[in-house]
Amino acid sequence: MINLDTQYEALMRGEYSAAREMSYKLLEEEPWCNRTAFNAGWFKLSEGKVQEGYKLLDRGREETIWGDPSMGSSQPIWRGHPGSTVILRLERGLGDQFHQVRYARDLKARGCTVIVSCSGTLSGVLRHAEGVDVIVQHEAAQGVLHDHYLPAMSAPIALNLEQDDLRGDQYISRPPVDSVPGRIGLCWQGNPAYEHATKRKFPPELLFNVMKGRGDCVSLQRDEGSELCPDWVEKVNLNAWTDTAMAMASCSLIVTSCTSIAHLSGAMGIPTIILAPLVPYYLWSSPGPETVTPYYDSVTLLRQTDPDDWLEPFQQLAGILQVRHAA
Repeated sequence: MINLDTQYEALMRGEYSAAREMSYKLLEEEPWCNRTAFNAGWFKLSEGKVQEGYKLLDRGREETIWGDPSMGSSQPIWRGHPGSTVILRLERGLGDQFHQVRYARDLKARGCTVIVSCSGTLSGVLRHAEGVDVIVQHEAAQGVLHDHYLPAMSAPIALNLEQDDLRGDQYISRPPVDSVPGRIGLCWQGNPAYEHATKRKFPPELLFNVMKGRGDCVSLQRDEGSELCPDWVEKVNLNAWTDTAMAMASCSLIVTSCTSIAHLSGAMGIPTIILAPLVPYYLWSSPGPETVTPYYDSVTLLRQTDPDDWLEPFQQLAGILQVRHAA
């Protein structure tokens, strides 16, 4: 019998075709089930069906597995109103918010005044994103005058974006720091509890073994996992996200796990290599060449192919670095 558990287990084994078939069959049989719809949304995005995919994912709001609780605004959600003052309410984790602020420029192109509501620690960086007129912390957003608000994880729906509308160019300004030739920024994990749950976490020694002797390496790892930093990797000031952005801007390349550093690096247009798990973050499931994403032109994805082994993407990383060094 097909159910969500069997479909999920097939996906986690890398059996994409079988898992997709199960997902669509379940959606046909249980069109009322929000969790079934949410799972099917991931597969629709992997096929380049952006509107259909996001609409299915958005049903996850009913199950609190997509987006954040309502910001409590008494104003309506923005649905294409030109010339409106809109609060773009960024949602979920820090990496998600670095990604979602891209929609400020789409709202701006539609004649809107754009107020971005974000986690307080990000405001210093996000104020330099294209299209942002005003930035406020989430806690203060309700007190700001606005005509409409837009939950950012639903923005592709309201903006009526399709695959050909997705842009991968830089949208957060890089700090005015010259990149140092040969300097490589390294980040090897995000929140360990979350990464274990989504199987994003890789053994950091695989990264260290590949990177040692490859260049002037600096650590972009904060908090959990920072104690694992080898003595040949330079530690730099990461006290605030503005400091981290400065450190990142000094790098000619960033190599990272699928975490917030990856999204900020892509948003600033820095050449970036992301080690992506077998079942990737929904933004990495887009169709096309396996190593690219339409959301960030500067990003190269190296994908895990065996659910029990991370060796292959690190072998690919070693090959890329060898070519880079020889150039």
